[in-house]
Amino acid sequence: MVYKKLVIANTPEAEQFTSYPVLSNIGPLSPYYLDRILTIVDRALADHPRTLAIRFDLHLPCGYGDVGSDLMTKFVESLKAQIKADLHRRAAQGKRVHHCNMRYIWARERADSDSPHFHVVILLNHDSYHTLGVYVDDQARNMASRIRKAWASTLRRLPEEILGLVHFPANPTYSVNVNSPDFWAMKTDLFRRLSYFAKLDTKEYGIHSRSFGCSLK
Repeated sequence: MVYKKLVIANTPEAEQFTSYPVLSNIGPLSPYYLDRILTIVDRALADHPRTLAIRFDLHLPCGYGDVGSDLMTKFVESLKAQIKADLHRRAAQGKRVHHCNMRYIWARERADSDSPHFHVVILLNHDSYHTLGVYVDDQARNMASRIRKAWASTLRRLPEEILGLVHFPANPTYSVNVNSPDFWAMKTDLFRRLSYFAKLDTKEYGIHSRSFGCSLK
């Protein structure tokens, strides 16, 4: 499977993977990574017709030595455990609880810094979680605080010790509803944003650790 250049109506020249536009002017993209990204998005939407995607970056403390891909395994398991506990808490309070199967995609990059960083997106049931929440309140029961706590647990640090290591970029959330008349626009907008994860420049190879990962199913 390949991606190709073409002209999209009313836009400058852009690139496209199958029928989905991707980011241009970021260098070559991996067709395999693009295929995996699209597969995970499709599986999330099949499981949860209303899906919330949350995009964020994870950085390492200065001098942190262990940069293996198992860091992301630990982070994902910690975040999943928090979500499971939160849903159990809601059920115990007699609230309606929706099934939420968290899926994820991540890419590790090293640019000009001494340590790599991770670009991450998680995909959740929008009926369970519909917002990121307040970024700066670690005591709040929201997804932003859960993400920070999961990264702190992964690094074996306290949440207050990782200030600045979790970054939420502009427009970090995407809501995609398969029953909306704007579904195609929602999905293509999300895929275009996530196509950055398939960028080959700044990724590290030959270091016995993956530079890209995603949910297995």
